[in-house]
Amino acid sequence: MELALLVLVCLLTAAALFAGWRLHRRLGEIEERIQDSSALAFLPDRVQAVARAIESADLGGLHERVERLAEGVARVEDLVITPGENGGPAGTREQQVRARVIRHLRDEGYSSIRLQTDAAELGMDPAVVRIQALKRGALIHGTVTVTGDEIGEVHLDPLYTAFP
Repeated sequence: MELALLVLVCLLTAAALFAGWRLHRRLGEIEERIQDSSALAFLPDRVQAVARAIESADLGGLHERVERLAEGVARVEDLVITPGENGGPAGTREQQVRARVIRHLRDEGYSSIRLQTDAAELGMDPAVVRIQALKRGALIHGTVTVTGDEIGEVHLDPLYTAFP
């Protein structure tokens, strides 16, 4: 009985030593991983340096240039839409429809507007123009109907059906 008890104590001691050795080895591996990621400690400082550089950049001039470009595009659209000096149309029917649709959608807050209708269909009256655009990051597909010189029906739907 004493021999069985001695063997049991030896086995338990060996198991405890093995578990301790495994724990020590595992802790060493974790310590190596932590040392490898020590470079991340400087990340907040780097992010703050980038933020300071962006704040110190002169973005006002860029903003003014973009506004001037937008005004220039609006003037060109006005020239295409309004009649010329001799009373005739300033542009072809296709150009007028294209300019009216783009201007209407831009005024409604859409961006990256792409007309997916060919020129022959744009020249018709009424013209049904298929479009693809972005609004607040959502992709929008639909149609805009132009009758004469006026925007008629507008059917635009986002591509998503439910919020994920």
